[in-house]
Amino acid sequence: MNKKTAKGQPHEFHTQCDKGTVPLSHLQKWARQRRAHSLNFIQPA
Repeated sequence: MNKKTAKGQPHEFHTQCDKGTVPLSHLQKWARQRRAHSLNFIQPA
């Protein structure tokens, strides 16, 4: 999945996270890039 899709479709991105199809390293990298936004979606389990 390219970054444009992740940035343009956050809900789809997080749906893939829920399915376990996004590598944790990618998720962490994405979260650092969009920290404030990611905090609205990524909650501690």
